Amino acid sequence: MGKNYEQNRDGYIYGYGVPKPGSWNGEVYLTRVKKEEILNYGAYEYLVETVKGEPIWSKKQLEVNPLPGLKTPGQVSVIYHPGVGRYLLLTSEDLFDAPAPWGLWTHVGTWNNLQDGWGGGYQPGIVSKGLGEDSFWFTISGQPKKGAEVPYKLNLGKMIMKLY
Repeated sequence: MGKNYEQNRDGYIYGYGVPKPGSWNGEVYLTRVKKEEILNYGAYEYLVETVKGEPIWSKKQLEVNPLPGLKTPGQVSVIYHPGVGRYLLLTSEDLFDAPAPWGLWTHVGTWNNLQDGWGGGYQPGIVSKGLGEDSFWFTISGQPKKGAEVPYKLNLGKMIMKLY
């Protein structure tokens, strides 16, 4: 949310997660905590549902429900992009956007179709520095191309969004 969290509007830090390490495929879950309470695990709240676009939170982790409309083949990276005024969620294959951290999330497009020689990757990370009005940089671990001399490395890419 910008340098020193200056674009934050509600004082919360949001965390996105997948259910189990080693079993990445599936839903995405959302938690939040006040910035000054980030080290206090008991202060975390978990998204239960949204009603008419408004989030309902619980202190009980077992009441958490997945974010509607999101599925991921692995880990995710999320950022608020001031140029487009939306939250962006990047997976190793797809880009999603939403007006708020809890959604409603929409599928923007598939960026990794594995047809251009890319061998696949994981752990996408949106770089918060250097955001353009319609672009962002990201990193992803993986194979740049099947049969490459260096079969595995950290890759840097730039996503340029066509805004409608």
